[in-house]
Amino acid sequence: MGKDQYCTEERSHQQRVVRSVINCLVGGRVATRRGVLLSPTELAEYLNLPVKTIYTWRHTGHGPQGFRAGRHVRYREEDVQRWIAEQTAKAAGDALG
Repeated sequence: MGKDQYCTEERSHQQRVVRSVINCLVGGRVATRRGVLLSPTELAEYLNLPVKTIYTWRHTGHGPQGFRAGRHVRYREEDVQRWIAEQTAKAAGDALG
């Protein structure tokens, strides 16, 4: 492989990486291969609740499952959706009797 071909392939790889990173930014949220990660503030906005409620839930073990990424708490969007579905089913069950 010649030097020019290597440089072209390297640039192409760098461009793909940059495009991938740009495509992973979804409305300011971080997207991983396994979905979108929400911060407590983003989760509060998503659920239309105060951020304090999210932190209280985390402290008391209620609310969607979150995890620590270093110093930061994150919530997987699929975990949030699952939790919402569970709450909806629970409310429907409670309403039936």
